[in-house]
Amino acid sequence: MYKPTSRYVNGWEICTVKNSAERNGKARNAKALVLLAAPMTGTALVNMGMSITDTVMMGWLGPTSLAAGAVVSATALFQLARLYLRKEALLGG
Repeated sequence: MYKPTSRYVNGWEICTVKNSAERNGKARNAKALVLLAAPMTGTALVNMGMSITDTVMMGWLGPTSLAAGAVVSATALFQLARLYLRKEALLGG
């Protein structure tokens, strides 16, 4: 099932292989990529949903509460990132 095809582009020979093993490898890589990306995508969607809910709830309290909530949210995220990076630097990975 090995059928190499070659063609010339600007004087360079380009060879492509079309066989079932190559297609299966691409499908396996795509499956692995989806399995790695799914938890991160889910986490991002949950975080976005929580942010939207927080914004709606604080919006009912008024603009001052909404601004305070935005500042606290940004500060908390920065502090969590800083703690994580410090832990990684202290433990060496």
